[in-house]
Amino acid sequence: MAERHAGLIDNTVFNEAVEHRGPLLTAFMEAVSTAAEIPLLATAALVALAIAWRTRSWRPLVGTAGLGALSAALATLVKEVAARTRPPVATAIVQETGFSFPSRHTTVAAVLLLAAALGYGLWGRRHDTPPQAAATHP
Repeated sequence: MAERHAGLIDNTVFNEAVEHRGPLLTAFMEAVSTAAEIPLLATAALVALAIAWRTRSWRPLVGTAGLGALSAALATLVKEVAARTRPPVATAIVQETGFSFPSRHTTVAAVLLLAAALGYGLWGRRHDTPPQAAATHP
């Protein structure tokens, strides 16, 4: 029942997207999708390693690996629960198998990028000391 109701919106949007997609936007979206996989994971690992080295703490590495693994596991669980079928193969640009929702690589990318933004904000707040008031001497 939920699949049918969601399909009313999804199918309309999907059909419009397929009808109006062009090679430039398709190439851009393929690049974004590819960047959300190995390049993002490698960058997240390198940034976590650099922060771990600078702070002399394993927490950034453990946190990054843990968030990546947990988000992938949760996305996999939600895929199985939602059991959302993929669009027709004839319209696919990249052939995939399994259920389509949620996108595992998009979920992991979103979690890692949000964690990085949060971590950067917290780190910046700790290292952003207000300027000392100038001491006045008579």
